[in-house]
Amino acid sequence: MKIGVVNRANRDGNTGFTSFEKGIIPYLLEDERFEPIDYTFHGGVRAITSELLLGRKVRKADEKNDFDVIFVPTHTQMMNIDQEKIDAKVVPYIHDMLVLSSGFYNFIYNLKGRLWLKNTKKCDYIFSASEFTADDLVYRGGYTGKIDTVYQGAGFDTPEEIPDYENRDIDLIYVGEMITRKDPESLKQVAKKAKEKGLKMVAVNREELELPCETHSNISNEELKELYQNTKYYIHPSLMEGFGRCPVEAQSQGAVPIALDNQINNEVLDAAFISFEEPGDVIQTVKETTEEEWKEYSKKSLENSKRFDFQKTRRKIKQKLVRLGNQK
Repeated sequence: MKIGVVNRANRDGNTGFTSFEKGIIPYLLEDERFEPIDYTFHGGVRAITSELLLGRKVRKADEKNDFDVIFVPTHTQMMNIDQEKIDAKVVPYIHDMLVLSSGFYNFIYNLKGRLWLKNTKKCDYIFSASEFTADDLVYRGGYTGKIDTVYQGAGFDTPEEIPDYENRDIDLIYVGEMITRKDPESLKQVAKKAKEKGLKMVAVNREELELPCETHSNISNEELKELYQNTKYYIHPSLMEGFGRCPVEAQSQGAVPIALDNQINNEVLDAAFISFEEPGDVIQTVKETTEEEWKEYSKKSLENSKRFDFQKTRRKIKQKLVRLGNQK
C-alpha cells in the first residue's frame, strides 16, 4: 500500500494551515507507507499558479507511484486536484469554506474557492476541521460524500505549572490577522477602550498590526507561548471560523477567551469562554470578573484544551488513511 502526502516544502509562519501541516505531515512521513508529493508554494500574484501547477504534479506522482490514497492537508491545494483524473482516492482536509459561505471575501478568493470546492465535491471521503465546517460543506457547499470531523491540535502542550492570576501582567491578547471576518473594527475599539481604562493589551501577527496597544510580529512559538502564559484573557472577536486555533492555544496556557456566542465557539471553546456583544462588554468583563471567577474559567479552559491534542489528530488521520488504502 502507498499513500501520497501533498507536502508544501516551504512551510513557514504561524498560520492555521502551516501549523496544521507542521503538526501532521512529518509524523505521517515517518511511516514508509507514506510518501511526499513535494511542491513549493508562492504567495501573492503567483499563488494561483502554484496551486494549478500542483494539480499536474499530483497527477504525475500518482502515475509514477501508483498510490492507493493521496492526502491533501489544506483545502486550497484542491484547486486543480481533480479526482476524476487521478486513480488514487483523493482525501482532502477542509479547514473551512468561509471564502464561499461568509460573504467576507473578494472576487479572486471567491473564484479560488469555487475551484477547490468543485474538486472537493468529486471526492467521496473528506476530513473537516469541525462539525460547523462539515455542516457548511453539506448545506451551503452541496457536498454529498462522507465527512469525518477530526479536530486539530492546540499546538502547545500544557505546562505542569500554570502562572496564577496575580502573575499574569497582560490583561488581553489577540493573535491573528485583521481581515474582515475577524471584525477588525471591534478589535480596534477593544484596544482603544483598554488603553483608556489602563489595561494592558498585546496583539500578535506575522506583520505589525495598527492597534493602540503593544504589538509583536514574527515571534517564535516559544515567545507566543510565554505571552499566553502571562495573559489573563484572550480577545476573540472573530465573526466566523472553521475551527479557531488561537483561542484554543490560549486556553492550553490557562488564558480565558472572551468571544462571541456563536456555533463554532460553542463547539470548540465549549463552556470555557465568556461571551460578549459589544467592545465595552470586553472591558467590563476584565474589570469586574473576580480573581476566583477567573480561576474557575481558567480551569475550564485548561480542561477544554485537552480535547485538542495533535497526537490524537495524527493517529486518527493516519488510521483513516491506512484503512482507506486497504479498502482500495
